[in-house]
Amino acid sequence: MSKTIERTFTTSTVVASKVTVVKGKLVPAVLEPLDMDGKVSIADATKAIMKKYGKLGNYAIMSITYHDTLRSMDVDKFVADSKVISVTDVLAEGFEAAEPEGEETNSDAGQEG
Repeated sequence: MSKTIERTFTTSTVVASKVTVVKGKLVPAVLEPLDMDGKVSIADATKAIMKKYGKLGNYAIMSITYHDTLRSMDVDKFVADSKVISVTDVLAEGFEAAEPEGEETNSDAGQEG
């Protein structure tokens, strides 16, 4: 059995309404739900709704639903298909770094023989 790597992704679904006044009464018109990455706040949801539907409207956030999705992948496939972002080398405790062959050391620098 091969090893797997797991990761939980959180998304948010925002349901909002555009509110208008008709004959002195508030009339909400439910907008298409907006899916967003991460766990968003009411302020972030409001900004996203205004960006999508325009800043000149009056909006009400009706609900925000958080979705946690656990995903899994074979480690070998992940290593083969993923992009390397960075590599950090750390020497294990108890070892000393070896100097590369053919390079001068600081003790040799500046000495004439």
